[in-house]
Amino acid sequence: MAVCRNCGAPLEQGVCARCGATQNGSPPVESPESPAISDNIASAMCYVLLLVTGILFLLLEPYKRNRRVRFHAFQSIFVNVAIIVLWVAISLFARSLALLLSPLFLLVCLLRTYAGHFTSKQHLGFEFAAWYWHFVDVVWLFLFACIYVWGAGAEHVAAAH
Repeated sequence: MAVCRNCGAPLEQGVCARCGATQNGSPPVESPESPAISDNIASAMCYVLLLVTGILFLLLEPYKRNRRVRFHAFQSIFVNVAIIVLWVAISLFARSLALLLSPLFLLVCLLRTYAGHFTSKQHLGFEFAAWYWHFVDVVWLFLFACIYVWGAGAEHVAAAH
């Protein structure tokens, strides 16, 4: 379908129905392809396989230009990297905790994204989940320091007595 260069409205026999502009001699602009799935579903699908679907939606043509889908695609990639780092850290100490809480957070974020609750300006629930994971990272780093750094010094003190 041909669209007006000025306002993007459909052309009727070379004349814009909205602004009345004519397309003098230059070929009319073709309208961009409409996406096969809606923005809410595409945004939610970014979280299904995290890294894989995030990269796919960054590469697929109708979605790579959509700011909302790009936001969720990048967010899913960063969440995946954070989860991998967190799983490695937590698996050193409490493997079952990581296996129970991480999918729960992902499921809640997926469901809320599918429902359209998250936008680039309104995503407080996701930020709380991210802050929680950052807090857990800091706690595990502190415990790592306490157990391995201070604990290594305790062996020398115990050997002296």
